[in-house]
Amino acid sequence: MGLRAMLNTLTGIALVAALAISGLSFWGSQASGNAASKSFVAKDVTADILPPPMYLIEMRLVLSQAVEGNMGIEVAKSELKRLQTEYEDRAAFWRANPPYGLESRLLGAQHQEGLAFIGLANKTLGLLASGAAPDAVQASLKAAHGTYLAHRAGVDTTVKESMAFADQSIAHYSATTQTMRWMQGMGLAVAAVLLVGVGFWIRRSVWSDVGGEPLVAAQVARHVAQGNLSINIPMLMGDQRSIVAALKEMQTRLAAVVGSVRQGADEVATASAEIAQGNHHLSSRTEQQASALEETTAAMEELVSVVKQNAQSSEKANQLALNASKVAMEGGEVVAQVVDTMKGINDASHKIAAIIGVIDGIAFQTNILALNAAVEAARAGEQGRGFAVVASEVRSLAGRSADAAKEIKALISASVERVDKGSALVDKAGTTMDEVVRSIRCVTDTMAEINAASHGQAAGFAQVGEAMTQMDQATQKNAALVEEMAAAASSLKSQANELVDIVAIFKLEGDVLQGKVKTPTADTSRVKAAFVKPSTVVTLPRLALASKLRA
Repeated sequence: MGLRAMLNTLTGIALVAALAISGLSFWGSQASGNAASKSFVAKDVTADILPPPMYLIEMRLVLSQAVEGNMGIEVAKSELKRLQTEYEDRAAFWRANPPYGLESRLLGAQHQEGLAFIGLANKTLGLLASGAAPDAVQASLKAAHGTYLAHRAGVDTTVKESMAFADQSIAHYSATTQTMRWMQGMGLAVAAVLLVGVGFWIRRSVWSDVGGEPLVAAQVARHVAQGNLSINIPMLMGDQRSIVAALKEMQTRLAAVVGSVRQGADEVATASAEIAQGNHHLSSRTEQQASALEETTAAMEELVSVVKQNAQSSEKANQLALNASKVAMEGGEVVAQVVDTMKGINDASHKIAAIIGVIDGIAFQTNILALNAAVEAARAGEQGRGFAVVASEVRSLAGRSADAAKEIKALISASVERVDKGSALVDKAGTTMDEVVRSIRCVTDTMAEINAASHGQAAGFAQVGEAMTQMDQATQKNAALVEEMAAAASSLKSQANELVDIVAIFKLEGDVLQGKVKTPTADTSRVKAAFVKPSTVVTLPRLALASKLRA
């Protein structure tokens, strides 16, 4: 059963006891009130009879004084009327409030005798007022006195019964009061026994649940709240479920956790210091890298410009190579035509040489014929002298023709030889021109490839330049992020040191022996104050780097 249920049980028992005692008190007060009311009523009845108004002795005295002449008749009538009114009022009151059985006497024969006496008294005063004979007045007075005596006898009886009823009521009141006191005492005793028993049971249960005095648990909790985990917690034998046992287990586990947190905090402090130092170095290197990237980007821009210019130059060279290839092809065609022409010239030279040979043969034969004609003219003598002259001239011409033919033949031979050499050179030039054309075509193809490669290199270098620009921008962003990381690392370092100070507030077993108890400083006092307040939570700053890195 829990403490709340125990306290509810104790409260219920106390409430039931209080209700029982209240009920007894109410019943006793009702009974005592009834007994007291009866005794008071009896006293009131006695008071109404002794003295008047219910006892008509005063009216008897007024009647006697009036008859004896000691009181005027009108005064007597007035007094008699007043006393009659008071008597009737009290009779009406007791008729409306019956006095616990006394009304049979108070409003019975005594009352009837009283009414008869009042009637005779009024009659006697009437006789006096009318001036009746004294004997008649005395007779009426005597009759009224007899009725008065009967009324007084009834009053005496009523007084005795009223006194007896009052004594009985007082005795009943005393007995009721005594019974009520006894019952209240018994109720209080039973309630006290129940409350003491339940209180002892609750104390034993609470002692078992708490594991000792609640003050011990409070002191343990206070020490733990102050960070002292090295205290020795006394425990009952075999106690494993009480609050003190739970506090002991909490102390043990919390000490283990604090030890781990302390070690982790020291490691975090060391790591954060290294991270901060590394971030500072990284920031410096990143700035150097950013500067180098800026220089590289500028160099790449110049290189891209040069590559573009080379591409333009290679395009011009390609165009020139195409033009040269075209010219070389045209030159090859011309050389081929020259070769063909040289072949024609060579053939014509050979034909001319052959013709010159024929002419030389003709000149040789003409010379022989002229020689023969001269011989024949010499033989003819004078008749053949003219013919001899002609033959001599013909021989001379034939000789000159032969000489000219020899010279022409020599020239033609030299020309043919030169033409052969020229033909050979032209053939060689044709072959060379073919090779030149092929080479120029290769050069043209190579220049086209170089031009395409230059354009590709220009595009590639442009992309590289753009990439270098992006790398430069990214490096600048990284430099900014590194600075933020350095600031965050510095903040982490300071907060790690603060966490170390916070954890240093806890005192573990062996700290005093190992000299690890830290003397509180102004900062650690502030940290301790923050630790004591449950609402104070030390949180690390959120580093908004992930989103920037993704960006």
